[in-house]
Amino acid sequence: MTGPASFSVTKHILGGGVVRLALEAEIDMSCIEALAAVILQVLTIDRAAALIIDLDAVTFLDATGITALIDGRRRAAELGATYRISNPQGLVRRVLDVTGTLDILSGGPA
Repeated sequence: MTGPASFSVTKHILGGGVVRLALEAEIDMSCIEALAAVILQVLTIDRAAALIIDLDAVTFLDATGITALIDGRRRAAELGATYRISNPQGLVRRVLDVTGTLDILSGGPA
């Protein structure tokens, strides 16, 4: 699955209704529509019971990217699916931590 040139997603079906989306990107305004579309597809068409967003290869994350990730979590909750991010590294982890969204998106309390 691909979107803008700097954004790619690899979907891994882990079994038991669990899907992991491995993102390789700079997540900013240029790719949030593509990211939102992939998340929605996995939740509605693939009917994932649990969605893991793997951020290991994400090198940049801005406010619009954080909003897209939070919107994905909200949509998953509406559909009764669990949702969490995993493997945020470096700057991405710091941005999530400073904004107070790391714990929420990692599966902590809303």
